[in-house]
Amino acid sequence: MRKIVSIIIVSLAVFGAQPVKCQSISLEKAKEMTLVNNHIIKQSQLDATKAGEVRKEAFTKYFPSVSATGFAMKSSDYFLKGSIPEMNLPVYDGNPANLAGATQFAYFPGAELNLVDYLNNGAVTVMQPVFAGGQIRYGNKLARVATDIAADQNNMTVRDELFVTEKYYWTLANLVVQRKTVAAYKSLLQSLRKDVSVSFENGLVQKSDLLKVDLKLNEVEVNELTLENGIQAVRLALSQQTGIEYSDQLMPADTAEVLLPPSALYVSPDSALRNRPEYNMLSKAVDVSVLQKKMETGKNMPTVAVGAAGIYIDAMDNSTTNGMLVATVSVPISDWWGGSHRIKQKSIEVEKSKSQLADNSEKLLIQQKTAYNTLNEMWSRVSLSAVAYAEAEEHLKVVTDNHRAGMVSMSDLLDAQAMWQQANQQKAEARYSYLIEMAQYKSLTGYLGNKIK
Repeated sequence: MRKIVSIIIVSLAVFGAQPVKCQSISLEKAKEMTLVNNHIIKQSQLDATKAGEVRKEAFTKYFPSVSATGFAMKSSDYFLKGSIPEMNLPVYDGNPANLAGATQFAYFPGAELNLVDYLNNGAVTVMQPVFAGGQIRYGNKLARVATDIAADQNNMTVRDELFVTEKYYWTLANLVVQRKTVAAYKSLLQSLRKDVSVSFENGLVQKSDLLKVDLKLNEVEVNELTLENGIQAVRLALSQQTGIEYSDQLMPADTAEVLLPPSALYVSPDSALRNRPEYNMLSKAVDVSVLQKKMETGKNMPTVAVGAAGIYIDAMDNSTTNGMLVATVSVPISDWWGGSHRIKQKSIEVEKSKSQLADNSEKLLIQQKTAYNTLNEMWSRVSLSAVAYAEAEEHLKVVTDNHRAGMVSMSDLLDAQAMWQQANQQKAEARYSYLIEMAQYKSLTGYLGNKIK
């Protein structure tokens, strides 16, 4: 408990305490608000949404790729410039034999050549992949697996954050009960001090007895201050975790009155394993490595695509349009040299992911079994602490009666009261610690009303 308080006490420097009306909240309501307001859950949900968009993007690779380009140019002068000189051109009568000795000529006055001072060009291309070594198909499968992994990650995040909420909730409930116990112990000491003070004034006891009581009261007051700081820290943490508006009087409505035994919560580790998001993510990691190997194999295969293109050209006061059909075949010959080694690397990754699945599955089973053993241990602690409290209460009653009869010393009475206070605190702490361990076990096994989620 002290460890939890020490971890979250830093939140006191971030959140200011603003007293509002007394607020009581149930555990179920705290979990509901966590699902709505928790920032970590929101970020996980955004990651899952992002993965869905990546999957949609991958699906578009099945469709033709369409591109359009346009180009327009106007120059300050002609690109092609020249001239044809004036000359007399022989008149051709249709007989090639007479062309060399022609007697009639036509005068050509010459001409200036000024060509291409502007150009307008546009093209639209449509290409449809026919075969790409399976890269498009496997890419889409990878995107679907990634979406599933993101969903499992979100489920795991929700599970973990709900457990954190429950841990804070029961920690706060425990501290509130501890405060009542300390207050009851303080009341005993204050009542005792009054009696000792009267006895001291009448000369029946020594001043050392009065000082012993005062020392215990000072110790209780220090404990009260530490406890109040811990309660405030847990309230701040619970408010931040759930999005509940902070109140310095925030109180848990649920208590540890009725506890279920571990046997009522038991779930077979093997059956629970298949429902854990961690296991699902590890299984899908194997699928990812297999698909990546297939993708690498596809990169070394020919790619075939067909398409069509339309072209428009406007130049030299003349425009024309044209269309064509296109087919492309690409063979990555040089990639074959290193491609086989890359495929072997992917094969190693497949075997590695399978080994990780087996290893981590065993560790997850061990984690579940350990959690159940811890739960049984905490259940025994609940039973033993209840017995210890009953004995401490009976012991205090006997010592108090004997002290009043003058049969035991003040030190014995103070020790009996301290034992009662300690046993009372341990009883409450054992019950709420059991609830925290129970929440942990449920989160690891997916327990929900004798069913698996």
